[in-house]
Amino acid sequence: MAPSINWATKVITVPTADLTLLSGSLYEYSINTFRLALKDLEDDEVGMPFLKTHEHTPPHTLAGVAYGREIQVINGYTVTFQDGQYGVNIIGGNSNVSDVLNRNQVSVNTANSAGLIQVDTGGTFSSADRTKLEWIHKISKNRMEVDIAAQQLVLYDDNGTTVLQRWNLACSGSESVQTSSGVQAKRSAPLL
Repeated sequence: MAPSINWATKVITVPTADLTLLSGSLYEYSINTFRLALKDLEDDEVGMPFLKTHEHTPPHTLAGVAYGREIQVINGYTVTFQDGQYGVNIIGGNSNVSDVLNRNQVSVNTANSAGLIQVDTGGTFSSADRTKLEWIHKISKNRMEVDIAAQQLVLYDDNGTTVLQRWNLACSGSESVQTSSGVQAKRSAPLL
């Protein structure tokens, strides 16, 4: 399967079958795969009379730094992921998908970065490097909370329920950490 476009309503639908399963109910989707599928639909006989769906800035080098690709859905088109209880990480570039998303039960994370740098995955980018980057992403984005009973800070995996890491907590005088009503003691996964 591939994304489809309802040209009359300008709704682009992405089927679950196009997503890459990472684990449990978490998928990823390459923004470049999305872009290429849209180009295929635009140059079909049915799609040619309609306005183009997106703008594309390919990876480029500026002042010696290689920047990642950027996809912007334009002309009133919106994006719907096939409904279901799962999450999707959009990878491989920046996009405005979250701005044009038709919300349903699917959690979509674009993880855009103002300084997204294109990383060459050949040769010098090892699996250890990838592991480090994934760990940094989990620490900065995943659910985290204070477990007062255990006196620990708890980091959860992408599914929001599996514990990845625990850190012991203590106050400067070694007394127990306490919270009071109204004090935030956890960080949820990012809102989209």
